[in-house]
Amino acid sequence: MSKVLLFFILLFFNFLPVFSNSNEIKIIKRSEWGANESFRYRDSTYWVDILNSWKNFSQKPLTKKERENRQRRKKKVNLINSYLINVFPENNSLVQLIKNEKGHPLAWNIEKTKYVRAIVVHHTYSEYDNSKEGIKAIYKYHALNRAWGDIGYNYVIGYNGEIYEGRAGGDYTVGAHAIWNNRSTVSISVMGNYQKKPITDSQYKSLDKLIKYLTKKYGIDLSKTYDYHRECHLDKCKIGVNTYKDFTLIGHRDAGITSCPGDELEKQIELLRKSNISYTKGFKPIANKNSEIINKTIKAGKKTIDKLRVLIDKLPERKKLLLLVKIEEKLDNLTFDDGKYYLYYKIKEIILSDFKLKNHFASKKDSVKSFDKTNRIRVKLSYPHNDHIDVLVGDKEYKIKKEGDYLLLNGEKKKIVYIKSKKGGFSEIKSWTRIPAWDQEKKYNDNKFRGNLVLYVKNGKLNVVNVLYLRDYLKGLGEVSNYENASKIETIIISARTYARWYMTKARKFPKEFYQASDDPDIFQKYLGYGLELRSPRINKIIDETTDRVISYNGEIIKPWYFSSSNGYTISFNKFCEYSLGIPDCLTPNNFPFLFSVKDPGGIGKQRLGHGVGISGTGVKYFAERGWTYEMIIKYFLKGVEIIDI
Repeated sequence: MSKVLLFFILLFFNFLPVFSNSNEIKIIKRSEWGANESFRYRDSTYWVDILNSWKNFSQKPLTKKERENRQRRKKKVNLINSYLINVFPENNSLVQLIKNEKGHPLAWNIEKTKYVRAIVVHHTYSEYDNSKEGIKAIYKYHALNRAWGDIGYNYVIGYNGEIYEGRAGGDYTVGAHAIWNNRSTVSISVMGNYQKKPITDSQYKSLDKLIKYLTKKYGIDLSKTYDYHRECHLDKCKIGVNTYKDFTLIGHRDAGITSCPGDELEKQIELLRKSNISYTKGFKPIANKNSEIINKTIKAGKKTIDKLRVLIDKLPERKKLLLLVKIEEKLDNLTFDDGKYYLYYKIKEIILSDFKLKNHFASKKDSVKSFDKTNRIRVKLSYPHNDHIDVLVGDKEYKIKKEGDYLLLNGEKKKIVYIKSKKGGFSEIKSWTRIPAWDQEKKYNDNKFRGNLVLYVKNGKLNVVNVLYLRDYLKGLGEVSNYENASKIETIIISARTYARWYMTKARKFPKEFYQASDDPDIFQKYLGYGLELRSPRINKIIDETTDRVISYNGEIIKPWYFSSSNGYTISFNKFCEYSLGIPDCLTPNNFPFLFSVKDPGGIGKQRLGHGVGISGTGVKYFAERGWTYEMIIKYFLKGVEIIDI
């Protein structure tokens, strides 16, 4: 393992122009809608002015801060490009590069990829007098004002459902529509602003037709997922982007920090995806045939990568994970000349592609016996008042006062008040101000809850319990940010689901109480409710994708211990119990045979926060940013567990 093969792929490109010519739908070609192709030519009068302005700008003296910012941005861009090319080569490598057209140098080269794997839908945001003027205005703005050398979208749908050819180059052409996600995606923009209104019926029908056309052309299965990348600050992520999985048909906001394609169109995109799943089921990616790829391999050391693969494949799963940690430690100490080597990411890619733990779930004979068939959880809310509560459900308001051991509703004394929300709706506790600390504008108030509310008095205190489906509970959990790495979100959600199920079916966190859980993170999990669900679309999708996925040991659901931060190592269960006398869990050590001390590279140099046993939050972040899947992360921290669907 001391020497590893390092190989570079050199791509040389030939040009064979391909233009969309479908008999299935009418696509209005660029020549038909009047595209001024000189907007794309670097030697045109339009670009002479742009290039001169760039030259003048580049000669302007920079302040020290401006130079530092420019260098920082350049470093970040290079880092992200290296990561994308080396970790996701199939999605980001080019197979064609076209620099000239009809004797004119292009302002922006036409780039083509081997595959198109996903569709990204936008709205233009701006409104126009009519479709034809709109497509021309967008083209000019993108090509000249933004200096992209062409329109950014591959297709544009007009107000009356017209489908316009967008970016020049034809099939497999890379657009300019979603930064870090342009390659291997195709873009559609619907003319207009759809933040508050849905697209028209004619636009909807055309979008549906175009989705069918593109999924068939490129072999895109809408039930599958794709790796997307959202830029982040280097102080929060070491490679400049967070990578996560989402469906192969998404809105722009799902791949970037933007409101595009508007709230209403975003909803319609998901409807279209679901309605076309059966049509695209089984579609396989179709390669770009009009390309010529020349691969050249350079060896570094005596052992080839094939031998390394064979060696790794022979190892048990846990040893493979430990091996990855050791390889990363070795690579952290290696140095290479800048710009020549991408050994760090390449090695990770090779290893991960060989032993991702997908489908390594328990067999059908394994089961979780104490499964709660109702699938509902009862969560005590930390409602701050003890004498009254006002609840709004739709247009009906409940004003309730506490009187001794009773609740007074409409002049009638009750032991218990049961408030049921409408199907798919929520209850709002109007008397509870719960604005997030970070919300300086006070736009949000986390006082809304799915499911039902149960109110009662016990020991002189007003108890407010939210009874709801487990999936809705998870969508209201504030344990992980919506913009975190997808693997981190998956790890936290599966752990949180398992933790909740443990106390729903196996044990009681709050003996002799009606509720099974609490919204207090100091004693259970941080639950904020429906308001958080509304601003966490990525987390919601991951919860739906991993429905009923839990952690088990010998086929039985476990209590998955996790905590905030280690100081470089997690603590074994036995060590924890040595100085935690009186902890109930220490009286049943046989319940936790999977809790051992392991190294946590993410915690090195940090202070331990929490009990220190099981899954470390810093470790999850560290490994997720290095390409580990949630299966790998969970199995690293919890020895001998399996991920199963119940």
